[in-house]
Amino acid sequence: MRLLLSIANRCFGCAHFTRGIAPYSSLSTAEKDRGCSGLHWMGTRASVNSAWTLSVDPLRTVCVLPEGQKANDGPSSSSEFAFVSDAEDVDKCVSMFINDNIVGVDTEFNSFPVYGEQLQLIQLGGKTGSACIDAQTLPTESLHQVVSDLFSDKTIVLHSYSTDLKLLRNAVLKNGWNPGGIFDTQIAANIAGVGNSISLANLIELELGVKLDKSQSLTDWRLRPLTEAQLNYAMDDINYLLPLFESLSETLLKKGREEWMTEDMDVILNSGESAIADEEKWLGLRRLGQLRGAHNASKCIAMRLTAWRERSARERGVDPNIILKDDTILSISKGKSSSLEFLQTLQGIKWSVVYYNIEDLQLHINKGLQDDADGKVCSLPAHIDLSPREQYVADVRGTRVLGRIAEICEREDVAISALCPWEERFLLGACAIGKYNANDLSIGKGWRRELVGNSMNDLLPDLN
Repeated sequence: MRLLLSIANRCFGCAHFTRGIAPYSSLSTAEKDRGCSGLHWMGTRASVNSAWTLSVDPLRTVCVLPEGQKANDGPSSSSEFAFVSDAEDVDKCVSMFINDNIVGVDTEFNSFPVYGEQLQLIQLGGKTGSACIDAQTLPTESLHQVVSDLFSDKTIVLHSYSTDLKLLRNAVLKNGWNPGGIFDTQIAANIAGVGNSISLANLIELELGVKLDKSQSLTDWRLRPLTEAQLNYAMDDINYLLPLFESLSETLLKKGREEWMTEDMDVILNSGESAIADEEKWLGLRRLGQLRGAHNASKCIAMRLTAWRERSARERGVDPNIILKDDTILSISKGKSSSLEFLQTLQGIKWSVVYYNIEDLQLHINKGLQDDADGKVCSLPAHIDLSPREQYVADVRGTRVLGRIAEICEREDVAISALCPWEERFLLGACAIGKYNANDLSIGKGWRRELVGNSMNDLLPDLN
């Protein structure tokens, strides 16, 4: 993917809106009360910059910038968007963006208390307008079509890509599916030294000087009909992704880091979501280190209970922690008993959980005990299964490694999350004592390895 500013410049041309589609303001009271159905032009949102205006001629509605006004000053209260919830309007939505090379993308979804992430809305923004797709009401085939047709040949701009890209891949029903290209504004900000894993709202305020209203950040996106406040909130972010793309691309270009960005985006596009077997989910338990030095039977029980919890949550469509919390699984595992008397004495375990699931709980605890008796070995990863002394040394040396990385980041004016993501920091100490391969970390690969050079060799001997 190339970072071409010429593409960015084309993203801010006049927005042409199809004639004949009713504005939201023209809908009857009954239509508004029913919620939005079909393809309607919706608006408006809280005023940000009154300099943006809409002028109307007999053929089209055109977004007009006053002379001297910059595109990245942002949209106004008169900005409108199409709301798509019917299958018959999918083609219209796709045709809206047919000439766009790059499109801003955001999603709204629900996680807890449901199982996994459930896609609710897809917001789109391009040079020809913006749209909001109701993924909940749109038929599966139509959602598949609109995502595949819209993005397969376009570069999409998003912020903190992981969940959005996962949801888009799920919508296409294909794990290996990819858009034509990708530009993550959070990663770009890290590489450019603009922010450290900065939120989208803070990045917009920092780069564009616009403070967004986040009053709907905890809204339940499953509820229908959606209110005007919810829709305005959902569409706010999308209006600033393309200006952010332009601003960050320019900064990357000035600092000579566009190749770093391209390398990171290529890695994302070439990596799919690898499914984790239910029997391996126990290795992702919070505070798994509590099983350090524990009997093998405890680990077998943890494996069995976590796998059962995952299957039950998937069948019931609820978050796994509603079935059984991580800490409860660990407490049961360390007790190595399936007796009702033992289960009732545990802190943090709800009686309703025991009452409704007692047979399953006892069955899988006993299966874990039997696994151990049959010689099945459940092992913790080496970087977790540390002795108390090893953990102490790892903590001390890991802090030194992180300090060295911080010095490099300060010298090179790059965010520390660009070299060492949050999820890798607890691994630094394990690398320093030889319990994890430093070459598997971000700093052991690509442009990061070149930037670090030999400055880490004394702390991470296996970094080559």
